[in-house]
Order: sequence, then structure tokens, then C-alpha cells
Amino acid sequence: MRGARWLRSDDAGWADMLASAGPHDVYHLPGYHRVAEASGWGEAWLHVVDDGRRWIALPLLLQPIEGAPGRCDATSVYGYAGPITSTAPVGQDLVADFHRTLHQGLVERGAVTLFARLHPLLEQAPVLAGMGELARLGDTVSIDLRLPEEAQLATYRSNHRRDIAKLERKGYRTMVNERPGDLGPFVELYYENMRRVQAQSRYFFDAAHFERLAETLGPALTLALCDLDGEIVGAGLFMRHGPIVQYHLAAVSDRHAGAAPAKQLIDASRRHFRAAGADFLHLGGGRGAIEDSLFHFKAGFSPRRHAFRVWRWIIDAPAYEALTAGRPATRFFPAYRG
Repeated sequence: MRGARWLRSDDAGWADMLASAGPHDVYHLPGYHRVAEASGWGEAWLHVVDDGRRWIALPLLLQPIEGAPGRCDATSVYGYAGPITSTAPVGQDLVADFHRTLHQGLVERGAVTLFARLHPLLEQAPVLAGMGELARLGDTVSIDLRLPEEAQLATYRSNHRRDIAKLERKGYRTMVNERPGDLGPFVELYYENMRRVQAQSRYFFDAAHFERLAETLGPALTLALCDLDGEIVGAGLFMRHGPIVQYHLAAVSDRHAGAAPAKQLIDASRRHFRAAGADFLHLGGGRGAIEDSLFHFKAGFSPRRHAFRVWRWIIDAPAYEALTAGRPATRFFPAYRG
């Protein structure tokens, strides 16, 4: 007998599902969703449909819509999430049940739209086809840590190799710390970095968010710090779950940005995670998923490319039209949040 249910992030069933999951990542963990919920980004839910042997699950955040009592929209956590499945092949019958029960559950919860960033390293499109729109926005970059050390270095762009050697000659040193005790140096640099690039306010995560992240993820969170003569000039947060490592957030000081210490941060972390037995270091893509200077920087570490897709789904078309009426045209989705 097939069944569907909605689990909260503190429900033991969420973690139990992951124990029998196929490939997934830190962005699917209940703990990561509890951090998002505590930061005020919405109520964390996991929709599951299963028949006792096979299952499909989708983690979501439900966010209230200002000025629309009882209505919300569904979105993914910061990062790359999307659906995950059991190790047992799911089949089209279960996919159909997943579509039906997900739509029904979202309608019951007052959802108007769904927007999710899908995971570039996981095959998720077949489970979602037929619900809304799947759009490819660009590519992301990853490093294959399974290759021999020499082969990994050979894929670096030549200027990256030169700059990393130059950083070492000038005395820059990067330490990679599992279970970081103090995220203060990272947070300080991160805010400095966000102000320099004039980032949107939603990227200025408060210090409590980072503290919750470290407390909740424990050894899944790794901090890399780049030092020059006792001064922290670069910092990066990496998150690992199973074979996948995510280059989650990074920052460099204004005074040292020209020396590109982030190159040493990534290289030192690559070596650390390769030695720890991880398979992939996912660097992500450019700002807004375009091939900008950030993408060009990351692309200098590896030729591996992955399609970055987003999922847009209007669940209640009349409500969506009412919420967007009179607003200027925008590419942002949902348009009433643009």
C-alpha cells in the first residue's frame, strides 16, 4: 500500500529516509534545513511518497507571502537540493504518485508557486518532468578528487598554478580545520567581501546563522583559513556529505584580493579532501548562474562541467495572477517577490 507524508526537520523519519537513499548531499539533511528554518527562511518540510520498498522525497521551505494571509510559496534551501530517491529504482508508477501527492499537499498548505535550485551532480529531471518548467541557467564546475594528484594539478589553468606557487613564495599559508571552533574570522571577512561586491541583503547571513551551521553540521563543516604574517586574509567554508564536498562560501580581505588567496584556499582544501577520501569538490558556478568572472575563476581549476537547472512551478495560477497584477515585467520567479 503506497503512502505519502510530510515530515518536519525534527522528525526522526527524515533522517531514516536518508539512510536508505541513493546519491544525495548535505543540502538534503534535516539539520541543514533546521538551520534555514531557525534563520527565518521558512518552514522546513520533507514530502515523501513510498510503497514500503521504494520512495521519492523532496525537501522544501514554505515561506509566507506578505499581504496574502494563509498563502505561501515553496522553495529550496540555499545551495542545491531537489528530489532524492531510494536506492531501489522507483519506476513511473511511483513518480506519478509523487506528482499527485506533492501537488495535493502544496495546495492544502496554500502554496502559490514552487521554485527550487536543482543539484548539478545528481540526476533529478526524470522525477520532475511534467511539473512546471525545468530551465537550464548555466554550468557549474567540479574537481574530480579520484584522479591522481598529478592529473588534478594538470587540469589547472596555467595562471592558477603560477599564482598558487607565487602565494606560497610570498608566505601565504592555508590551514584546513575540521570542526572549526571559531568562525569569527570567516564571518568578519565574509561581511567585508559582501560589501565589496555590493551583494544583495539576502546574502548577509547573520553571525548566529553561521554558529548554528557549525553546531548542527559538526564534522560535515570544514573551515579553511589563509594566513599571511599572522593576518587572516582569506577564508572558506566547505561542507562534505559522503563523496561530495561543496565549496559553500568564501571571502578574501580587500587588501589582499589582488593576490587571489582564494586560489590557495581551494588548492589546499582539494588536497585535504582528496586525502580524506572524498570523490568530488563542487565549486559551483558564477553569480546568477552566468559565465562571469567568478565562473571563469572556478573554471580554471577543472574542465568538469555540470548543468545547473532550476525548477519553476505555478501551483495556483489565479492566485499567482492576482499577486503579480500591476507589477512590472521581470525575469525573477516568482514575480511577486522580484
